[in-house]
Amino acid sequence: MASLNKFSGTWNKHLAAHLLRRTTYGVDYDTMISFGNNTLDKCINILLAPLGEPLPPINHNAEDPNVPVGETWVDKGTSQNVDMYRNQSLKSWSFELMLKNDANIREKMTMFWHNHFVIADINDARYNYIYIKLLRKYALGNFKQLTKDITIDPAMLNYLNGRDNTGQAPNENYARELMELFTLGKGTLAGQEITLPIPKMTLRK
Repeated sequence: MASLNKFSGTWNKHLAAHLLRRTTYGVDYDTMISFGNNTLDKCINILLAPLGEPLPPINHNAEDPNVPVGETWVDKGTSQNVDMYRNQSLKSWSFELMLKNDANIREKMTMFWHNHFVIADINDARYNYIYIKLLRKYALGNFKQLTKDITIDPAMLNYLNGRDNTGQAPNENYARELMELFTLGKGTLAGQEITLPIPKMTLRK
């Protein structure tokens, strides 16, 4: 098990490169050298520094009837015909943020939460953007609040049937995933199994 004690070895560019590989999607050579020449404390502060919200993705499809090329589509009307192009725009935008060579952990943590609070098969690009924006907002934030907010996220409501959940016909899909995958875990992951004694019952004739 790795120690939680503060690193006390000799900090150098090789360790800096290792740290950057773990916390970013790659930086340029000069950034790696700069990290090696700084103190570890300063490097950590740079990696964890708050960043401003990035500009939203833009439209590259000249056939989109609602959004001119070069303008964002995240708050515009949509249809099945344009969502494919908008989702491609969203993916390109996401990869661009990953590969900007910023020495910051935010994009790596955004992907971490993407792999934790998973969704799939959401065709509406606006829903996918809102979802990613939420993960980025809480990339280094409060897990409890992220869990609350992801519960009412449009993409999550669609993916795990929250939109089908009513007082007259409860849908337990999200509740199960919330307990078993997103928070507590199941079986031995959630802790030692406890067997409760079954009380004896006396039947009357």
